[in-house]
Amino acid sequence: MLIGKTTGRAMTLPLCPADWSFQADCEAQVLALLHRGKSVLYVCPTGGGKTKLACDVIARVRGTQRPWRVLVLVHRYELAYQWHESLRRIGILATDLAGYGLGRAVTVGMIQTVHSRMKVDAFRNDLKGIDLVVCDEFHHAEARTWKEVIGACENALVLGLTATPWSIGGAPLGLAYVDTVVKAPSIPELIERGCLTPAAVFQPRHTISTRGVSSRAGDYVLRDLQRVSDQEAITMTAIGEYAKRCPGEPCVAFCTLVEHARNVAAAFCKHGWPAASVDGQMPREERQRAFRRLETGSLFVVTSCELISEGLDIPAVSAMISLRPTKSVRVWRQQVGRVLRAAFRKRLATVIDIAANARQLGLAEDPRRWTLTEGLLPNERLPRLCPSCRRVAHHGDRCIDCGRAMPPPAPPVVLRPVSGVPWERIKEMDYQRFTQFCHTLSKDELFEAAKIKGYKPGWAMNFIMRKERWR
Repeated sequence: MLIGKTTGRAMTLPLCPADWSFQADCEAQVLALLHRGKSVLYVCPTGGGKTKLACDVIARVRGTQRPWRVLVLVHRYELAYQWHESLRRIGILATDLAGYGLGRAVTVGMIQTVHSRMKVDAFRNDLKGIDLVVCDEFHHAEARTWKEVIGACENALVLGLTATPWSIGGAPLGLAYVDTVVKAPSIPELIERGCLTPAAVFQPRHTISTRGVSSRAGDYVLRDLQRVSDQEAITMTAIGEYAKRCPGEPCVAFCTLVEHARNVAAAFCKHGWPAASVDGQMPREERQRAFRRLETGSLFVVTSCELISEGLDIPAVSAMISLRPTKSVRVWRQQVGRVLRAAFRKRLATVIDIAANARQLGLAEDPRRWTLTEGLLPNERLPRLCPSCRRVAHHGDRCIDCGRAMPPPAPPVVLRPVSGVPWERIKEMDYQRFTQFCHTLSKDELFEAAKIKGYKPGWAMNFIMRKERWR
């Protein structure tokens, strides 16, 4: 039993060592499919060992009578570094793209570099000799550069790795080069096995308001978000909640833009909490130094915008501050995944949700249904907020943390297609395209479409009135 950090409430946690036996079964499935000529998408929660499984698969296909040539594609330097280290630990010395050709065995390459070098005929021809393309963070593979690089490896099979196999707005990825899917256990199952750490989510009373913030491609426009997020009152709330909930614990804070991240780090330092901001404009060595300091305890907080939302592998990180509202389940789950990795003496992670994302998008451990053809399906049940301790969870009649009686839950929101258009596609429409679509709808359909976009009924009424005046 473990005593909760905030209330003294007992929590049951696995006392036995982590059970990673599922990896052998998943690896066997992936290898069997690859040897049958099938491209595979491996879906596994953040911290569930995707890289380890892929490294073991690479070692196996390299050990065949005709060793396979492998290309590992990543989109950030930190991921490339982690792949080199992971492969080195099992005795594989991967090459990089420091030269102008691919290695004869295993090459780890940044997608941007590989794409730019495809202009050279010799390099493009060399891609045809690749047998297996391993794509890390495969949800990015819907982008044009990824599609062109994978398409250039015309004789290769694909092994995609992701925790969130849908687009930023929840729509299907629509990837023609995936034949089948292998799924690892879910987050609740991995927590039960001791492979991941449970997280407690708290939403303070003062949160970020997204009123007036515009959207594009299924999510908020970051420049608009900076205006409502980078405020002294919001930052002071973050500092106060950190001091109250998880003082001194290694923490990552997700911000909107680089300027916002730097301002938050400066405010933490000013109030006595050692902090640093990391971004893509910094030298790589300086970024790595900040991560090492966070891991060793000389830094308490690292702030960033997009840089640390994917691929950050620091199991010691046990706290997270969300200062970046999002409409995307993918973005939210990738961020929360940074604190779920298991570590020695780490029994409970803390999520301070100033962006109020959890109540809109669900908890990381919520089961989410999805398919390759339909994308992310609607969440069946959203968590509730305890008005006393501010814990966000699936409370029953009483709060699972402080025991206070809870108000009755709101009825579930059911989203349906409108005029034959799936709700996922409507949700990711930009405003101009959405208003054009609304001109084709009846009154009842317009209200349903507005609900999908998160607009209030008053917006639909105003649109109907304007539509009648235009006639």
